[in-house]
Amino acid sequence: MNPMNTDIPLAPYEVVARGKRIVTLPVMLIMFGTWGAAWLLANKLKQNWILLASVLLGPGLAWVWWSWMVPRWRRWAATTGADMEEVEILAVNSGLIWPKGHVLEKTEFRKRD
Repeated sequence: MNPMNTDIPLAPYEVVARGKRIVTLPVMLIMFGTWGAAWLLANKLKQNWILLASVLLGPGLAWVWWSWMVPRWRRWAATTGADMEEVEILAVNSGLIWPKGHVLEKTEFRKRD
């Protein structure tokens, strides 16, 4: 189905699959990319502190991406015609988002009303 055609509702699993592609996949690439680049740089410069710094930097950068993209994904998901309760359940079960009210859910960069 065409995600740009809102006349045809998407299935909840399709909405969550797109969320995994635009949120979770980049999170993994950011973390592992940071660690890989740090490993290469630390070996080249013989500076092991770079590896230690990357342990914090990789997840930190990935979390910023997650916090920024999840609200945008949620807004898009609401326009797909999918059953949003089912989308929420699938997204939580797949690890895309945190359950409603969870302390880490509050780290999303949401627009203020």
